[in-house]
Amino acid sequence: MIDPIAIGQTKDFITKAERAAPAVKEVKDAKGNVTTPAQPARAAAINPTIWIIGALDSIEKAQILSSLGDKEVNEKMSSQMMVFEIVKYGLKGFKNFGTLKFATETIKSMDKEREVVPMDIIRRIPFILVNELAAEIWGENLITETEEKN
Repeated sequence: MIDPIAIGQTKDFITKAERAAPAVKEVKDAKGNVTTPAQPARAAAINPTIWIIGALDSIEKAQILSSLGDKEVNEKMSSQMMVFEIVKYGLKGFKNFGTLKFATETIKSMDKEREVVPMDIIRRIPFILVNELAAEIWGENLITETEEKN
């Protein structure tokens, strides 16, 4: 049996970099005084950025694939630009991403209004994280091997 796409449902996602952040523990200096660990690692371990993602429906997926232009476009460039479109449609929010506030904008797509993330926000997410988010979002609308065999 194949399950339908969970349209409208979201899940929390933490990137690999923050999942790998060392656990915060007390560090003592030579005199036995407790010191604060390095700030970035401490912040990631205590308060990681939570990315709220949702599945792309089949129409959104098709639209992303077709929005990259014709065959004359360099394939490598197309695949790199596609990650931005995936995040634009699939990112539903975030928590603890510095002082940046999450926002959406409404666009009309396939005769339906859709809430998407503005590029002004996406361009502030480091590219390596955009790639990881896009891969996670894209994978939410796939058929598993088990489903394919049935």
